[in-house]
Amino acid sequence: MSDAIEKLKEDHRNMTALLGLIRREAKAFADGERLDFRLLEGILDYTAHFPECMHHPLEDEIFRKLKERAPEEAEEMADLAAEHKQLAERRQRLSDAVQRVLSEQEMSRETFAEIAADYCDSFETHVEMEEASLFPVAAQELTAADWAEIEENAESGSDPLFGGEGEQEYERIRKAIISWEI
Repeated sequence: MSDAIEKLKEDHRNMTALLGLIRREAKAFADGERLDFRLLEGILDYTAHFPECMHHPLEDEIFRKLKERAPEEAEEMADLAAEHKQLAERRQRLSDAVQRVLSEQEMSRETFAEIAADYCDSFETHVEMEEASLFPVAAQELTAADWAEIEENAESGSDPLFGGEGEQEYERIRKAIISWEI
């Protein structure tokens, strides 16, 4: 299997941890507790940048190459670019909800929890589709030359949260993940 697919699967595991934190915070808020806005804002900032700038473009590049190499198989899959756009819209909706609560605009705790659940559920469904459909077909159909081209065209850079040398701005999220997993 390609290094690119292994990296994408690792990203999915990391995002699943973040979705767990979002779900935990939304549930606590729905139950009347105080929302950890800084934590949620950090997660949403991360998900606005890393997946949108590094992760999804790599998946889109794999899908583009798969459409060239195995168009019939690719046609049976969801439109990744459209799904990525929908995920960004749902993330923005959750980010807007966080800002509404922060600015004390009217929003029920239940509505906030529903918006958070919609984002998390959509992301998880998307990940399941990619891992069940896109990755296995790509691993089977794409050649070594295809993978070399994909990796050459992909943006390079490290993950600012889960990379070896994470950025300071995400330290609060790292600590929340560690304390939650214990």
